[in-house]
Amino acid sequence: MMTSLSYSPLILSGRWSVINRLLSVKNFHAMKSILILILFFVLTSADAQKKSQNTGSFSVGFGNQEASLYADFFHDWKFGEKGKFKVGLGGRLTAYVGNTKYYTSAPSSLAGDNAHVDSLLFQSAQVNALNLALHLGYRIVPKLGIGANIDAIGFSFGGTANGTYFSNDQGLATTGKPTSPNIFMFGANKKGNLNCEFYMRYYFTEVWAIKMAYQHICTEYTTQTEIQQQPEVNDRFRNTSQLVSVGVTVIF
Repeated sequence: MMTSLSYSPLILSGRWSVINRLLSVKNFHAMKSILILILFFVLTSADAQKKSQNTGSFSVGFGNQEASLYADFFHDWKFGEKGKFKVGLGGRLTAYVGNTKYYTSAPSSLAGDNAHVDSLLFQSAQVNALNLALHLGYRIVPKLGIGANIDAIGFSFGGTANGTYFSNDQGLATTGKPTSPNIFMFGANKKGNLNCEFYMRYYFTEVWAIKMAYQHICTEYTTQTEIQQQPEVNDRFRNTSQLVSVGVTVIF
């Protein structure tokens, strides 16, 4: 269920609530650990080899009553005569928060048919995911590059959330926790909490850059019991969000 964006005090208050939860002590310390690790590599690495490079990014994304905070590290191999093409492998830590979010039946056997989909409403959703990720990049000109990356496999963690399960217009109170493990597969076959972005990056120098990205993030909860019974038992519910994010990147 989508609502139009406005700048009323109520909406602004909701956005600040999302940001405050995103910057909670638990999430802050996790992100700080990633940043310290990136800084360690920067300070201890010798000059990067011409055929490869390392990148570390810290980004924040915003959507409709939702936000994300994520840090990633990639080791990229360069291809082509001038090394403009890059293929990389790395990891990403993502924290997501959302207010008043509907999650729908996640298994592929249910998700493909609206008649079989039930919904789960969380007034306050918050999940964290640590995943291995893949990266593709292209340096268009010395100052500008584009690319995409996607989570492949990992695990999720987070607290228990209170929700309301809806089936045939009847509501039932329930609880859920972030689904784990996370496994990327095409379509509705994926499982867990996965982050993907398509970005454009501007290089101030050969070491520092900023980026703007379109973020596609799937979050998923598993209920305490198999609360959906028809047409088959199910305890997994997914929400898919599109966010706009900005970030800073260090190359070493």
